[in-house]
Order: sequence, then C-alpha cells, then structure tokens
Amino acid sequence: MIKKKFIILFICLFVFSCSDLEFVYKKPKDLENISSRTKLSLVGDDIDKINNYVQTKIKKPIRNVFLLSIKSKKKIEASVIEKDATASKFSIEYNINYSLKNILENCLILEKDIITINSYDSKSEGYSFGTDVAEEEVSSITIKSNIDEFFNNLDFINDFTCKNEN
Repeated sequence: MIKKKFIILFICLFVFSCSDLEFVYKKPKDLENISSRTKLSLVGDDIDKINNYVQTKIKKPIRNVFLLSIKSKKKIEASVIEKDATASKFSIEYNINYSLKNILENCLILEKDIITINSYDSKSEGYSFGTDVAEEEVSSITIKSNIDEFFNNLDFINDFTCKNEN
C-alpha cells in the first residue's frame, strides 16, 4: 500500500515538474504562420545558398500572402597578415536585410538588418583547395546562423499586423 502511494507520488511529481518543458531547438511558433504562404525575393551574394536554406524553413508557397525580400552582402577580409605578407586568417561578414510584407494589405510587417561575422584559417600549402573548402563551409554556417536569427525574431511579432501603411 505504501509502495503504491510512493509510486503514484513519484509519477505525479515527475509529470508536474516537466509540464513547462521547452525545447532548445524548437521551431518558432510564428514560422508556421508564414510557412507555405510566403513568396521570396532574393538579391545579392550567395542567393542560391540562402534560397535553399530558407526553402527548408518556410516551404514553397501555396498561396501568396506574404513577401519576404532578402538582400545579402558578403565581405571577406584578411584578419591576420603574417610578416611575409600572406594572410593566415580571414573573416567573412554577411549583412542581410530582411523585409517581410503583407501582400494582401500592401504593408510592412517587419524589417531587420542582421550582420553575422565568422572566420576561418588559410589552409593552403601552395594550393588554395583547403582554403576554398574552409571558406565554403564557413559561408554556409554563417548564412544559416543569420537566417535562423531572423526566424527566431518572428516570435516577437504579435499577430503579423502592419508596422506602417505604404
């Protein structure tokens, strides 16, 4: 009898303690509001990578209610220069401007500039194959981070009401 009560008490405590559990890698709630309802407009650097990753987030539009305009600008700089004038470390900066508009009401919902910076080491020993691969990998990681940050900002939009009328 005491064993039964102890087990029931343990189960109740376990259930109540996990009742407000939130996942770290959860999908933003408001991403579902624009998924399959958003047309994309892309301009700038690495738009193929950006398009591929954004399409995994919001899917192809069935009905065009929103327009997401993305303008990207990529800047690569040598951040560490050795004594012999060779660069051993590079930084990649992506400045991506997002503009989410409601097509039906012809108004702006959200506009955001997000800058992400990442770096990679030069891996060439007379050839640039390693450096090229490192640049591609870091570019992809930086783009994904930038896009994820934008979609996480969608959680702070109340009900996708217009910010201002055009």
